Amino acid sequence: MQSLEIAVYEAKDPEGFVDRQARLHEQVGAAFDGYVTSLGLRSTVEDGVFADLVLWADETAAVAAAESLPATEELAWLHGELGEVRFFGHLPAPEAAAETLAALGAAPVVELVVVRPIEVDAFVDAHRILHDRHLEAAEPVVAHLRLAPNGDGLVGDVNGWRNGAAMEAMAPAMAARPELAPVFDERNEMVVFHSFSTNVRP
Repeated sequence: MQSLEIAVYEAKDPEGFVDRQARLHEQVGAAFDGYVTSLGLRSTVEDGVFADLVLWADETAAVAAAESLPATEELAWLHGELGEVRFFGHLPAPEAAAETLAALGAAPVVELVVVRPIEVDAFVDAHRILHDRHLEAAEPVVAHLRLAPNGDGLVGDVNGWRNGAAMEAMAPAMAARPELAPVFDERNEMVVFHSFSTNVRP
């Protein structure tokens, strides 16, 4: 199964990194086996916060690249660019993830969510309903990607919206649906919940 690498971090020079993020994606794609595609994001709500979504052929390739990156000469410049890393992890991705990432690249707003559910099985069932029944039919949604649980019990969403207002308006309506209650359970640990715009397209 393909693996989606999610990295959320702060850049020391936010304005400069807007351009250098594209260089990062190009060099990662050239340096490591198993790279499929990637999407670079810039926060819409917090200056200096960026995210990289990198799709790998499988988790083995993803982990190998992550372990090799610090010693990769072509990427040595990156060490001086990054501040705090807020999240780094890999989640299983569906077969059509590359096509979905391409569609997400055209979305004005990209919502990134990583959560540790209190009841994983119930969450996964409700999560599937949320994506297959509700997000698929929602006009404000440009594209959506449902990420299955990883070995650490983390589950993810990457959703593209036509605008931030539509994203914010839809959440209360979804939370009120009984079949989606496990997704919106307040006991779930919200690891990442952030809105971005696209900075580097696939």
